[in-house]
Amino acid sequence: MDNETEKEEEKESMEENASAVNYLALGDSYTIGESVGEKERFPYQLIHSELTEPHELGKYKIIAKTGWTTRDLLNAMDKENLVAGDYDFITLLIGVNNQYQGKDFELFKTEFNELMDRATSLLNGDASKVIVVSIPDYSVTPFAGNSNKDKIAREIKEYNDYKEKVAKERGAPYVYITDLTQNAASDLSLLAGDQLHPSGKSYGQWVERILPVLNNIVFE
Repeated sequence: MDNETEKEEEKESMEENASAVNYLALGDSYTIGESVGEKERFPYQLIHSELTEPHELGKYKIIAKTGWTTRDLLNAMDKENLVAGDYDFITLLIGVNNQYQGKDFELFKTEFNELMDRATSLLNGDASKVIVVSIPDYSVTPFAGNSNKDKIAREIKEYNDYKEKVAKERGAPYVYITDLTQNAASDLSLLAGDQLHPSGKSYGQWVERILPVLNNIVFE
């Protein structure tokens, strides 16, 4: 994906409150919300959604940048002052740029597991609070153009199948949103202005799937 004009962004909001929900979002362009406004990003929509019980927004942090692979995310986390126990839950959505850039799949497996290790460690060893989100299928977007769309879809499925397998083995929730993104084939309102990344409307659909999992995590 295009790296030239992207800037790494982070959003932190601090409110010390006993009922505060503290959230760390890890990922790439799909997490930072490339080509949409801040309030349209799925992490923003998620943390501002109606949870099952009253809550305050505590620490909210995004570590994500358009174009990042698993290695890029690992390197970025190395530079952050991340402390175990600071967050109540984490979302992890990564892998599309490994696929897009033709990175070795075995390397992805190794690095994805390392990311899962780190995320779990930040939650004091509780993998059930690491929400693994599937990779969107960009083969249906105008961006894919004359590319081998079947190959793209097949490879994304391979990545997602592996992510789901690892999540289940570790006891982490896996949220499948890929089918929602495939609807962009016939509904361009699900795409941002760049005709590649999801729109705020699409991210809102993701949140509807993630929210029940989040409620179970935060208010179990």
